[in-house]
Amino acid sequence: DGAAAVLSKCLQVCGGTVIADDLKPYEMPAEYLPCIKLDWVQSGLKNYSRIVLFTNFMGERLFLKNKLVDSTFDMDEFKSTDIKYFIGSLESYSEGFDLSKISNLAIVIYSLSWRGKTITQAVERQNNKMRTEPIDVFFPVIKDTPEVDLYNRVAIGKRNFNASFFRDIKR
Repeated sequence: DGAAAVLSKCLQVCGGTVIADDLKPYEMPAEYLPCIKLDWVQSGLKNYSRIVLFTNFMGERLFLKNKLVDSTFDMDEFKSTDIKYFIGSLESYSEGFDLSKISNLAIVIYSLSWRGKTITQAVERQNNKMRTEPIDVFFPVIKDTPEVDLYNRVAIGKRNFNASFFRDIKR
């Protein structure tokens, strides 16, 4: 495995899953605390009536759907019912959807994209003139993992991780 593949596996583990050599996603064993982010979402955001979870990895979406009983992958179903959780791809849902009519909403970037543009678009699409209340966006990042550097470069710095990583190496 190359460095990018290893980094991708590390980021998958932070979300509670990993894709093995057989290309199937597996939940991490309990000793690796696979639910640490999910537990934070459920306890830390319990005052929100609706929660959108965006992930970067398909295995995470399946993992979350299995753990969150009141959840859906279907955006139309989420918008038209009282289902608490929508679970979707950060890449696919970074453009072209509007949740401005949903109140008491939290958006969780459960796992980060390598591209700052994707994260910025996903958040800014919800912060539009139709919204009547503030938008709350959360980035659960596990301390002392590669997620911290990725978050600092992509979510905070709004840069492309790969380009900024290589620029930093050249110094």
